[in-house]
Amino acid sequence: MLTLLLACTVPCGPGTHVEGGVCVPDAPSDSGVGDSGGDADTDTDSDSDTDTDSDTDADTDTDTDTDTDTDTTPSWTVCSDGTGTYSTVQAAVDGARDGDTITICAGTYDEEVDVNAVHLTLQGAGATSTTLSSSSGTSLTITSATVSVSALTLGGVAPERSGGALTAKDATVTLEDIGVNRCESASGVFAYAIESNDTTLSIDGADIEDNEVGFVMNIEGGRGLTLRRALITGNSASGRTSSSGGGILLAVSSSVEASNNLVYGNSYSYDDLFKLYEGSESIWLWNNVIADNDYTGSSSSGGAVHLEDGEEFENNIVSGNTGGGVLVDTASSVTLQYNDMSGNTGYDLKASSGTVSGTGDLTSDPKFTSSGTGDYSLSGFSPCIDAGDPVAGYNDGDGTRNDMGAFGGPYGGW
Repeated sequence: MLTLLLACTVPCGPGTHVEGGVCVPDAPSDSGVGDSGGDADTDTDSDSDTDTDSDTDADTDTDTDTDTDTDTTPSWTVCSDGTGTYSTVQAAVDGARDGDTITICAGTYDEEVDVNAVHLTLQGAGATSTTLSSSSGTSLTITSATVSVSALTLGGVAPERSGGALTAKDATVTLEDIGVNRCESASGVFAYAIESNDTTLSIDGADIEDNEVGFVMNIEGGRGLTLRRALITGNSASGRTSSSGGGILLAVSSSVEASNNLVYGNSYSYDDLFKLYEGSESIWLWNNVIADNDYTGSSSSGGAVHLEDGEEFENNIVSGNTGGGVLVDTASSVTLQYNDMSGNTGYDLKASSGTVSGTGDLTSDPKFTSSGTGDYSLSGFSPCIDAGDPVAGYNDGDGTRNDMGAFGGPYGGW
């Protein structure tokens, strides 16, 4: 008996138990290892689902942030028929924030728009289809603001010392691919910095035609003017009796760079067409055509260009003007070189006293392609081809030496 008891007390192996004095396999358990593994898989799937949801939430947050950033610089639309965000330009300006763009639909807007202390872009649908022109005042006045204007036409009727199209004070203004038509102003289509010396005006691509003004441009004071690739024709600067200029006045402490402009077929009755007034700072006129303009006054002045002191005048063509060519006051202080001055009534080049001459200047017919039809490009027979300043920085777009006139030099491709 003792021997039997000792045998029955021997432990059974794993997965078995004593039953009836012998070891038998254990019955399957609901909480066995296999089920436990299934539970683990289930937990793992749950974690995976949680992670996926988390990633989805993160993506959603990212999309929300992107939308918020876009909303900070919206583009407002102005359409006169009411289909835009606004129906008037002034309403859009009043509702705009710094950095906004205002897109103006095709149409004519009879408004006097004031932009004050904000940074904006005004974008038209094209200069031939979008017009901002006030019938009773200046169409656009910009004060203490930074404004870019493009693809529209400006006009207006303004009093003395205001621009018909634009008046700017303490502002930075960029005009690109614009038209300026049918302005009436005792001052000009542009008048700026009249009450300050802190305005900059940059114009690249302008069609300035058929305006009746005291000056085409009245630039008094300011940090500077850049005028490039402008067509200035058909304007009347007549009837003015002031001694401060008759046609285009670039004046009084202004720094000016004017290049690749075509100025022809304008009439003026007092003083000079292009007057660079005493007190002006850096004046640089290069690669312009000033031709066939009509002086209708009776004073001894009336030349196409009047250089007073310190100007640089090069690569220009001054031809066929009835009031005279280029008049120089202080010959020793003017840089005059590589210009064609020819065919002007009275004189092509003269000094107020003494004599004046320039380096590389011509007095030959420039042989335009068809000046009678407004084509002032150079024909293949022109002596002005490859006759501009030989310094490489003035080269034409094809790398050859500078051609005199509005279509030569690095900015001549227009």
